[in-house]
Amino acid sequence: MPFCAGCGAPQIRVASLSPEEGPSAATAGPELSSPPVYYPGIQWSMALRPTATAGLIGAFLMFTPLGVFGLSMIIAGFVAVFLYRRRNPWANVTTGAGAKLGIASGFFGSVIFGWTAAVLVLIFHAGEKVRAVIIQALDQSAARNPDPEAQQVFQYLKSPQGLVTTGILFAIFLFVFFVMLAGAGGAIGAVTARRREGR
Repeated sequence: MPFCAGCGAPQIRVASLSPEEGPSAATAGPELSSPPVYYPGIQWSMALRPTATAGLIGAFLMFTPLGVFGLSMIIAGFVAVFLYRRRNPWANVTTGAGAKLGIASGFFGSVIFGWTAAVLVLIFHAGEKVRAVIIQALDQSAARNPDPEAQQVFQYLKSPQGLVTTGILFAIFLFVFFVMLAGAGGAIGAVTARRREGR
């Protein structure tokens, strides 16, 4: 770096801008002048954590009064869209994409809830109580249907093999129920977000 022979101060060269460029060329950048670009579709690599977190929340809410009529799963789908857009703010979450995010959260929620319920039954040794409740419900249904063939079906369902079948069918029903409600919640969340942003 050259120095001044008289005072010893360093001499610094400053590049000047052409008149066409002006001062705005040095300060303005493409990120400031270009509007944000919203991209369609779902980036599942970024959606895994939000949907799993929303499913966990929905599974936990199943043990509260919000679990009545599946309100917890609707909330899970709504939360999945909120968390995904918070992590990915430029995502264009359509109604269909919101439903897909909700379905994913419903899948996680049903699995988490199923395993948690099974563990609680084992911890508290409530297997016999659950079996008694199922048999009582089957007896009440059988009393309302005197058809002989229906009575045979109820008798089978009360057997050990029948109880296993009943448990599997109930788990499938619960899974479909969770997924459908969470998908509806995700669609509602997407519509709500788009209305708030005016897009």
